[in-house]
Amino acid sequence: MSKHDQGHSDNERRLLQIAEALSAEERNLRNNPAGLVRAADFIEKYFLHIGLKVMRQTFQVDGIDCYNIEAVTHDF
Repeated sequence: MSKHDQGHSDNERRLLQIAEALSAEERNLRNNPAGLVRAADFIEKYFLHIGLKVMRQTFQVDGIDCYNIEAVTHDF
């Protein structure tokens, strides 16, 4: 159990785990564009896992594909 797990609900613990996973590496267009793709994939898969409807918007910056991940409930 990490030091962040104590005194938190299951949802809070999961959110902390997600934040830690996403902050584990530097991601930017100059030094690590592949990290941006991994982060977008992770977020998209997690939203799908919890039952959200997911839309991925792709756009380019300096010739590199970038993504906005949008999620809503199925009844939205």
